[in-house]
Amino acid sequence: MGVSSSWSYLRGYVLIAVEGDGVERFINLALGRGIRLWDISRFQAGAVLMKVNPGEFRSLRQIARKTRCRVRIRRKYGLPFTANRLAKRRVLVWGAFFFLCAIYVLSSFVWSVNVAPQEELQYTTNDQILQVAEERGLTPGVPRYRVDVEAVEKHLQNRIPELAWVGIEMRGTQVTIRVVEKRLIPRDLKPQAYAHLVAAKDGVVKEILVMAGEAKVMVGDTVTSGQVLISGMIPPALPPPGTAPSPTVNPGPTRYVRARGIVRARIWYQTEEEMPFILVQEVRTGRKSVQISLKFRDKEIIVKRGGGGFQYAQVERNVKYLTLWRNLQQPVEVITSTYHEVERHTRDLGPEGAKEAAEEQGFARLREQIPPGVQVVGRSVHLMGQDDRGVRLRLLVETVEDIAQLQPFNPS
Repeated sequence: MGVSSSWSYLRGYVLIAVEGDGVERFINLALGRGIRLWDISRFQAGAVLMKVNPGEFRSLRQIARKTRCRVRIRRKYGLPFTANRLAKRRVLVWGAFFFLCAIYVLSSFVWSVNVAPQEELQYTTNDQILQVAEERGLTPGVPRYRVDVEAVEKHLQNRIPELAWVGIEMRGTQVTIRVVEKRLIPRDLKPQAYAHLVAAKDGVVKEILVMAGEAKVMVGDTVTSGQVLISGMIPPALPPPGTAPSPTVNPGPTRYVRARGIVRARIWYQTEEEMPFILVQEVRTGRKSVQISLKFRDKEIIVKRGGGGFQYAQVERNVKYLTLWRNLQQPVEVITSTYHEVERHTRDLGPEGAKEAAEEQGFARLREQIPPGVQVVGRSVHLMGQDDRGVRLRLLVETVEDIAQLQPFNPS
């Protein structure tokens, strides 16, 4: 808002409509008498809209009679008119004041304490972490200023040695305890933990190279996610077929290793896409309207209303927390909703155009699922259905990927 606009808002101004055959003469006489008019625009034949200061509006009546024009006030803007409306609604003003005071008081307390581990906890529990944090004063209902974040973090690491890192984040009335556990190796395992190579995805094995371990699948086998591909458990060698085992020869114990190898498999990704023959597209016109509201818990108060007057619109929401000073954030959300006016354009694709658009959209969606650098070896499109409204396609993409991933195990 510029300086001129801010000053006009502080002084107040009115939006008036002038109708009649002498509108141009009306404007010339008003400007000749030193009356300031601005934002003059024609909205229909023989009628214009303009803005004028409230103190100069009465002077326009004489000019209106002289030019045989009709002057009507469409709307009043500015701080004086807003203050006048609020003065008539004292209960609302006092209610809003006490509401803000209550928010400020309530926001100075901690009402929620949560634990957010980086990975699933194995050696401790959320309840244990919350119980230890409560010993140092971090509990729902405690004033924010009484929470010593650094002291609570140190206390958690001292009392729970399985934690490698602890970080406490205070956001409004909510406190989040973020933790990372130490990676503990069982005592009966060597530093290089034993592991299998298992399938990360479903597929058909195309190549297999074993560097350590024992292969459990062959080329051409269909495997499912989690299936063992190369085992880290090598059993004793068996005698050749048709040969009886010698009682004097000890086959040896089962050996355990960390499996290593490469298993490449054919993987298929698929999706189904629907595309209408008549496609409706939304194009922004550049006009927009902004609505501002305050939200506390489940209650929302609209401070500035917007979004009206558009037949079609796209909405963008931006949520910020109300901050009074430094990093103190209140549990009040300031929601700014921007309504962008759009025009809807219809495009007749036809059967062939709809198929091409569905293929382009479907393959773009599948490319997002395929890991980068993966070799794509085939694509196919199948028509699943077609009626008088549109088409439905099934799209398949075939890749060749290394699907082996480590899975540690504890030999029993």
